[in-house]
Amino acid sequence: MSQQKATYEGMFLLDAGNPDFQSASEPVRTILDRNEATTLALKPWDERRLAYEIQGRRRGLYVLSYFQVDPLKVVDIEHDCQLDERVIRMLVL
Repeated sequence: MSQQKATYEGMFLLDAGNPDFQSASEPVRTILDRNEATTLALKPWDERRLAYEIQGRRRGLYVLSYFQVDPLKVVDIEHDCQLDERVIRMLVL
Protein backbone atom coordinates (compact mmCIF):
# COMPACT_ATOMS: atom_id res chain seq x y z
CA MET A 1 0.00 0.00 0.00
CA SER A 2 1.67 3.18 -1.22
CA GLN A 3 0.80 6.48 0.39
CA GLN A 4 0.80 9.78 -1.41
CA LYS A 5 3.75 12.04 -0.75
CA ALA A 6 3.25 15.23 1.24
CA THR A 7 5.35 18.39 1.05
CA TYR A 8 7.37 19.34 4.13
CA GLU A 9 9.61 22.20 5.19
CA GLY A 10 12.72 21.31 7.16
CA MET A 11 15.13 23.57 9.00
CA PHE A 12 18.44 21.92 9.82
CA LEU A 13 21.15 23.37 12.05
CA LEU A 14 24.55 22.09 10.94
CA ASP A 15 28.13 22.64 12.04
CA ALA A 16 29.40 25.87 10.48
CA GLY A 17 33.00 24.69 10.22
CA ASN A 18 32.86 24.05 6.47
CA PRO A 19 32.68 27.19 4.25
CA ASP A 20 31.54 25.23 1.16
CA PHE A 21 27.72 24.90 1.20
CA GLN A 22 27.65 21.80 -1.02
CA SER A 23 29.81 19.75 1.35
CA ALA A 24 28.29 21.31 4.50
CA SER A 25 24.77 20.34 3.41
CA GLU A 26 25.75 16.78 2.46
CA PRO A 27 24.32 15.26 5.69
CA VAL A 28 20.88 16.66 4.86
CA ARG A 29 21.03 15.41 1.27
CA THR A 30 22.12 11.96 2.42
CA ILE A 31 19.35 11.66 5.02
CA LEU A 32 16.65 12.79 2.61
CA ASP A 33 17.89 10.46 -0.15
CA ARG A 34 18.08 7.52 2.24
CA ASN A 35 14.42 8.02 3.15
CA GLU A 36 13.28 8.32 -0.48
CA ALA A 37 12.43 12.01 -0.24
CA THR A 38 12.25 14.21 -3.32
CA THR A 39 14.20 17.40 -2.60
CA LEU A 40 12.41 20.45 -4.01
CA ALA A 41 14.80 23.08 -2.62
CA LEU A 42 17.85 23.12 -0.39
CA LYS A 43 19.43 26.46 0.37
CA PRO A 44 21.47 28.18 3.07
CA TRP A 45 19.35 30.32 5.32
CA ASP A 46 21.95 31.86 7.61
CA GLU A 47 25.18 31.24 9.47
CA ARG A 48 25.29 32.80 12.89
CA ARG A 49 26.61 32.64 16.39
CA LEU A 50 24.43 30.46 18.59
CA ALA A 51 22.82 31.92 21.70
CA TYR A 52 24.44 29.16 23.75
CA GLU A 53 26.95 26.43 23.09
CA ILE A 54 25.44 23.23 21.64
CA GLN A 55 27.59 20.10 21.59
CA GLY A 56 30.72 22.24 21.89
CA ARG A 57 29.79 24.44 18.91
CA ARG A 58 29.38 28.20 19.07
CA ARG A 59 28.40 28.82 15.42
CA GLY A 60 25.85 27.07 13.25
CA LEU A 61 24.71 26.96 9.62
CA TYR A 62 20.95 26.96 9.13
CA VAL A 63 19.83 25.05 6.04
CA LEU A 64 16.26 25.42 4.76
CA SER A 65 14.83 22.53 2.78
CA TYR A 66 11.55 21.76 1.06
CA PHE A 67 10.94 18.12 0.21
CA GLN A 68 8.22 15.61 -0.60
CA VAL A 69 8.10 12.30 1.22
CA ASP A 70 5.71 9.63 2.43
CA PRO A 71 4.30 10.91 5.78
CA LEU A 72 5.34 7.66 7.48
CA LYS A 73 9.00 8.39 6.63
CA VAL A 74 9.12 11.68 8.58
CA VAL A 75 9.83 9.81 11.82
CA ASP A 76 12.72 8.02 10.10
CA ILE A 77 14.15 11.33 8.88
CA GLU A 78 14.00 12.76 12.40
CA HIS A 79 15.63 9.62 13.80
CA ASP A 80 18.44 9.73 11.22
CA CYS A 81 19.10 13.38 12.10
CA GLN A 82 19.42 12.51 15.78
CA LEU A 83 21.97 9.81 14.95
CA ASP A 84 24.08 12.00 12.63
CA GLU A 85 26.60 14.02 14.66
CA ARG A 86 26.86 16.68 11.93
CA VAL A 87 23.19 17.66 12.39
CA ILE A 88 22.96 19.67 15.59
CA ARG A 89 19.20 20.37 15.56
CA MET A 90 16.31 19.98 13.12
CA LEU A 91 12.65 20.83 12.75
CA VAL A 92 10.25 19.45 10.13
CA LEU A 93 6.91 21.15 9.47
